[in-house]
Amino acid sequence: MMIPRAEQAKVHLEKVLPSDKVVMVADPKRIKQVIINLLSNSIKFTPENGTVKLVVRYNLEDKQIIIEIIDTGIGIAQQDLYKVMSVFGQVDSKHSRKYEGTGLGLPLSKKLVELMNGIFKIKSEPNSGTVITLTFPYTEDLQEQGF
Repeated sequence: MMIPRAEQAKVHLEKVLPSDKVVMVADPKRIKQVIINLLSNSIKFTPENGTVKLVVRYNLEDKQIIIEIIDTGIGIAQQDLYKVMSVFGQVDSKHSRKYEGTGLGLPLSKKLVELMNGIFKIKSEPNSGTVITLTFPYTEDLQEQGF
């Protein structure tokens, strides 16, 4: 689903996944919805020949599953992060006119992540790109049960 969109935008799409299966307690439909939304945003705001990367890893020590969406896109100024994270929020600029959207994707994604006991973090730098980190807990009990 994302590959044709990235190809059309002439953006390189990469993924880094762990070699073994990662299991988390979450709503699979909502996780997919969040990842697709975040990848779509990254592709939309990344110029030609830029890169969007999906990284999934786990931290056994902290009992966390970490999903990162990293792009080399246009980025967001620190003072504008609150705008893009608010419902219907968009940064007023030539970019908001160039790239259509409702301003619901990021706040909805954040809320869905939080409803699944996850943490949503965003770091961005204008002209350098954005990193969105989703952190979810998992329990050793699941691991011991072979999940």
